[in-house]
Amino acid sequence: MKILLVNPRHIRGSAPSFLHGLLQLCAEVRRAGHECRIADLCLPGAALPAGVWREYDVVGLSVMTTQLRHAADIARSAPAGARVVWGGVHCLLDPKSVLTAFPDHFVVAGEGEQPLLDLLRFFQGETDRDWLSTRSGVNFTHGGAPVINKPWFMKSVEDLADVDYHDLPDLSAAVNSYDYYFRATMPSLNVRVARGCLWDCSFCINSLFRKHGAFHRSKSMEKIRREIEPVIDEFKIQLVFPADDDFFASKQLVRDWASFAREKGLLWGANCRFNYFRENMVTPDLLRDLMQSGLFLLGMSIEAGDESVRNEIINKKVSDAHIAHAIDVIRGVAGKRLSLNTSFIIDFPGDTALNKIRTLKWMDRITRELNTTLSGPQVYRSYPGSRLYEQERSHPRGDLDYYLHNTTSRGEIRTYKRVPVSSWFYAETMRVVFSGRFRHLKLLQDSSGRPGWELDAEDTRSMKRRMADALKWLLLCTVFMRLRTDFWKVFFEPAFIGALQLAAARLRGRD
Repeated sequence: MKILLVNPRHIRGSAPSFLHGLLQLCAEVRRAGHECRIADLCLPGAALPAGVWREYDVVGLSVMTTQLRHAADIARSAPAGARVVWGGVHCLLDPKSVLTAFPDHFVVAGEGEQPLLDLLRFFQGETDRDWLSTRSGVNFTHGGAPVINKPWFMKSVEDLADVDYHDLPDLSAAVNSYDYYFRATMPSLNVRVARGCLWDCSFCINSLFRKHGAFHRSKSMEKIRREIEPVIDEFKIQLVFPADDDFFASKQLVRDWASFAREKGLLWGANCRFNYFRENMVTPDLLRDLMQSGLFLLGMSIEAGDESVRNEIINKKVSDAHIAHAIDVIRGVAGKRLSLNTSFIIDFPGDTALNKIRTLKWMDRITRELNTTLSGPQVYRSYPGSRLYEQERSHPRGDLDYYLHNTTSRGEIRTYKRVPVSSWFYAETMRVVFSGRFRHLKLLQDSSGRPGWELDAEDTRSMKRRMADALKWLLLCTVFMRLRTDFWKVFFEPAFIGALQLAAARLRGRD
């Protein structure tokens, strides 16, 4: 059979990316003897192939909720009898919403490799709907009623077919991408090395995965090497980012990866946790060795500034002492040479004014003491089925129109409450101001041609940008006085500055 796997457009568009899920599906389908092609409609000017419904036996749509509008438009263009299979994160969160709108289509929930192969067997006439109704991860309409099976997740990722990055429609565009840290277009590779996470943060999609037995599962370094070494050599890759929510959970993989990076002369960045900075995990000696192998960036999230909120509501299992110790270790080993990306969230069920103040204090400290850029604070977005989702007044499920009509221009879903005006102060104003302390990096090479880096001392801001930054600091002078004196009575700035930020966003059409 000929299969087309489609990545629909997001509401606000997106840049070329490494479509790990579709790459893996394509590898599995091809190993089973079928033809497969990926259509990435997020690429500039990309469109569905002409005659798609005649040329392909099966069309798959991989969707996050922010891709539903375009996916629904594609689905409506399908003629009667077309075999359309939906998958992706949204289909795990609410498969019934798709089946209600498109009862003749099929929906895969969870990891899609085996369910898609099951559906192909069904389409070829090897099985019937009664058999299909017993298959995990496969959802469809039978006798006028939706058949919703439990999601499918695999126990091990080691036996998956090796992905071929040349299956991407434009591998060159994905590889030659702009890197924020170096402020330059550099040959880079993002590679999936694991799935899942050992931890159970209540807001995270991984907490939903864990309900179905999908824990942290790593690939071996041998498999990773088979998949990525040809691309590294062909494109002379300089930066590699192992995609893994819990990369440092596998000490063996960390050691093997560092050896591989040193061998290939790569710079790299990965996710870690503040509570991994301890004996037998991330020690000063290990951190020093990893930086010598090319580690220039760590992604480590705090999520909530208040320790009790962070651990009792978010279930992060990271104490203030963990954060302070990690900061001390990084500062002692690397100073500001090792970059850090840290994330926070706000306005989740159980969030408090005190938590937001303590979030500001951590944002201030970590950007002063380490070379840190911030992802957020981001306004909380719920994942139906996650543990934190159960604490809110959930939005309707099973209704695709709800998602289509309640997705904002920023790609967020309106759920149980409106975002307060003060959120703009935290999520926009303070994020930008604190991230303004970040110093970008400059690429170096030693006498042997091995890449390295240093902090870039050059200030490339335009005069207009410098004046805007100066005005922000002037506007926020009272906030910084509060941070230095720890005086928070009559804390009016979030509502006042948030209203100004919202008004500016509306003028730019970004609300």
